[in-house]
Amino acid sequence: MRAFITLLALGGLQLAPLAAQSTPYVPSADPAYQDLDVLVAAGLVTELIAGERPYSRAAFARFLTEARGRIEPGTEDRWSARLNEALERLGRRFVVGPAQPLPRRRPRLRGASLVLTGADSPYRELRPGRRLDRLDGFLNPLLDRSQGRRLADGASASGEAVVDLYAGPLAGRVAPRLSLLSAMDGTNGRSDVTLVEAYARAVIGPVGIDIGRNRVSMGYGSDGGPALSHNARGLDMIRLSADRPVRLPGFLGALGLWQASGLLADMGKSRDIPGSKLAVFRLSSRPNRFVEFGVISMNHLGGEGAPEATWRQRINDLVFFLWAYPNSVNVSNKAAGVDLRVTLPSLRTELYVNGLTTDDRGHFTQPAGGRWEDAIWLIGARASALGEGGRFDFWGEWKHAGADAHTHGQFTSGLTLDDKVIGDALGPNASSVQGGLDWTGTASRISFGGYWERYSGDDFGVGPVEGVGHDWTTLV
Repeated sequence: MRAFITLLALGGLQLAPLAAQSTPYVPSADPAYQDLDVLVAAGLVTELIAGERPYSRAAFARFLTEARGRIEPGTEDRWSARLNEALERLGRRFVVGPAQPLPRRRPRLRGASLVLTGADSPYRELRPGRRLDRLDGFLNPLLDRSQGRRLADGASASGEAVVDLYAGPLAGRVAPRLSLLSAMDGTNGRSDVTLVEAYARAVIGPVGIDIGRNRVSMGYGSDGGPALSHNARGLDMIRLSADRPVRLPGFLGALGLWQASGLLADMGKSRDIPGSKLAVFRLSSRPNRFVEFGVISMNHLGGEGAPEATWRQRINDLVFFLWAYPNSVNVSNKAAGVDLRVTLPSLRTELYVNGLTTDDRGHFTQPAGGRWEDAIWLIGARASALGEGGRFDFWGEWKHAGADAHTHGQFTSGLTLDDKVIGDALGPNASSVQGGLDWTGTASRISFGGYWERYSGDDFGVGPVEGVGHDWTTLV
């Protein structure tokens, strides 16, 4: 992994003359995304793939140019005050004018914050001997969805800063964080120092190359999707992605926009199999301005004590993915996801569904296997710019997480990173209904949210099922 990172970095430097001057990403929790969502819901921005974030600062500039190009001069008063204000706010931050043809190329402090929290929220119990105990993480309904922040069941204080860096065609970011935790269990004064983000980025032709620690979310949910969400810190990874959606040549252009990405991440040492890797690939399509869909594959493999395999077996494992092939060996934990989003500009509404399931050697013939107990489902809706002046946004979601969706027999720490689930924060064997209402003024935003979560106490095992072979059965 380290050798590959070094070679890729050297290759990127040698290709620097062919590279465009890149810009850092806008963090996925930035309020700019809420303004962008208003433009997308209104149908003013269509040249984007919404299922994979973050976007770069240059991408935001493109979105803003597209939105302004769809508003005819003199018709601004036909749009809501909220939408016009969103255009103004994004314009102040991201437009590159004639007098400044390129972004500022010197280090710049993008922001600093101090966060104080107090909570009485015990961690969700995982009883010994249960199958879902194969999860090396802490689940907490109030303290999760924190983008990897360490929050105590008690009092917490953390300070962080975000600094953008430039070096020739490269752009990057460093974001250190210091936290002090005082938990109710008596662990007072415990400190935690970490780098939230630390990456370098280059754009060479149509391809973006990222090296370092960064956060990527996939899906349309309020916290990301079942595969990669806002719950954990960023991954230490190499990522290749199309810098912008593309249209296929010739008559294939009628198929709309396409975008692909792939990453290889190190899952760290603090787990049962240290040094394991996570390979994630995503292919997205937007055939028209109303519909977008994507497919995701995840492959957790390697590390100290993991099943041994040859390079050929590894490649076969990636290529054939969920399906068995001749002389196959079970050397990895695999998961696959699908997502769909439908945009209704006339109603300023988006409907979406995300799904993720683990590998199923029975080709999904098990009634309760790949489609339910091994799966995570998220169904939601979002309506933007409602009411007088378009001040209100509403969203609602239903989620289901099966007993085995985050875990695996070989990689016993599960899909976690530094004790946090990398996908949806609900955790295994649970369901939820949640929603929120936001009011946005000219300079302020007030948000209300509500969550109902149910954690099942059932224990599951794999038992024989007539005509199927083996499937999940409830034990207790």
